[in-house]
Parts: sequence; C-alpha cells; structure tokens
Amino acid sequence: MKVTFCGTGAGGNYANDRGGSSVMIDQGGDVVLIDCGPGAVRRVQQAGVQFGQIKAILLTHLHYDHAVSLPELFNRFGRMGSDPPRILGPKGIGDYIEDCMRLITVSTSRGLPEHLAALSGESVDLEQSYEVAGIVMKAMEVPHDPDIQCLSWRIEAGGSSVVVSGDLKTNADFMVPFAADADLLIHEAYSVQGLDALVKGMPTEIAREGARRKFAPTHSEVSEVAKVAQAARVSRLALTHFVPAEDEEVLVNSAQELFSGDVFAALAGESVEI
Repeated sequence: MKVTFCGTGAGGNYANDRGGSSVMIDQGGDVVLIDCGPGAVRRVQQAGVQFGQIKAILLTHLHYDHAVSLPELFNRFGRMGSDPPRILGPKGIGDYIEDCMRLITVSTSRGLPEHLAALSGESVDLEQSYEVAGIVMKAMEVPHDPDIQCLSWRIEAGGSSVVVSGDLKTNADFMVPFAADADLLIHEAYSVQGLDALVKGMPTEIAREGARRKFAPTHSEVSEVAKVAQAARVSRLALTHFVPAEDEEVLVNSAQELFSGDVFAALAGESVEI
C-alpha cells in the first residue's frame, strides 16, 4: 500500500506549497482519494496516477479546504473518458456532488459526458463497511464543526491499515478503538506555538480571541494526538493539516515525547509505503 500526501495545509493559507487536505492510497494500482482540497489534482497528476485508477473518493467533511477541488477532478474524468469513482461522505454529499456537476455544466457548452451525468454522492452508513477493488473502507463520526457532519476514515487492504482523522477535536474514548493497531495514523495536529503565530497576525484583539476560541475546541493539539497514537498502538504517526506558521519540527518533537513509534510531519507530494 502506497500513501501519498496530496495536500497537508489548513484553511485558506497554504504556506510552503502545502495545499489543502488530501491523501491518496494506492493498492496495486487501484486508488482511493480521501478529501480533495486546493492543489490536490495537481499532486495526483504529479504522482503519475491516471484518473481512471481512482475507484473511490472519501470525504471527511465539506469544508472548502477539504473538498473544493472536486469539480476540477471530475472535469478531468470527463475529458479522459474514465469510469466514475464511488463517492462516499458525510450528510449533504449528494447535494454537493450535484452542485459540482452544475458547475462543470455551466463552464462548458458540450454538456456532461454520460458517465459523469450519472455520478452521485452517497451519505455514509456508519454501521457499514464499504469495499472497492479489495479495499475496505469504514467511517466514524467525529466532533469538529457542530453545523455539519464530520468523519474519520479507516482503510484496509492487503493486510495493512491506514486511518485518516479528518478535522476533529480528538478524544481517546472514540479515536483509540477506531485507530487500534493501524499501520499508519494520519492525524491533524497543531502546536500551541503554531496557534499563537496564527492569531498573532490578525488585525484586532477581538479577531485574535475569536479565532482562538473557535480553533482550539474544534481541532487537535499535538500532545493529545500523540497520546491517542500511543494508546492505539499504531506503528507510525503522520501529522498533517498545518496552520500557516506551524513549525513541523516543533510538532514532531512534541509528539515524540509521548509516542514511542515513528512520527513524521507529512509533506505535500511525499509518499510512504505501508
């Protein structure tokens, strides 16, 4: 199983060409894409993946930094005549995919290719596992934005397992069982220093305090992530979803104090073998 980080940035600022959130899993040439944030399509192309290889697209949630590049991806499918992937995601995914199709339609006079016209999004059944091309996928609902449903995903194939946290306020009660014994846990993380740097550049004290109050309760501080990884006995921990001024070295060093396995900061375009 080959895991490629197509984007590792958070929000609207993608420092150091991090791009928006996106992870690609390749199992013997069959590909599952988790999230599709800004810049993801370019990274998929750079990895040498043909769009017809993408058998499933999994969405953790519908915030733009995780999903805004789907129309671009679908347009590529249309131009290349590839069979459409299965699309699974949170509540609202069906309407979102319909809106993507409408956007493509208004941008071309040729209309939608037949295989894209039938494309649809499926709201995930949390009690069910899904399988495409021998790759098994299961979702768990997690706390992030109270106004939308947010998911973590576990992907298993060829005896290996990868867990992608999505955005969340992590908690050992639900995350440890879900990530138990995974070969790789890909988890969003921020450091106190990174959050301080993020809010420091905001124009007013009201904006700074508002951002801090909103961010901390909906995202995962790195020490809590490391505790989850240790308790879940995962083999490797990849930290991702970096705020613009985040220092990856600080994140890794903080995690290593509490997690005894291999830990690294995911870099956009980087691939690892599981």
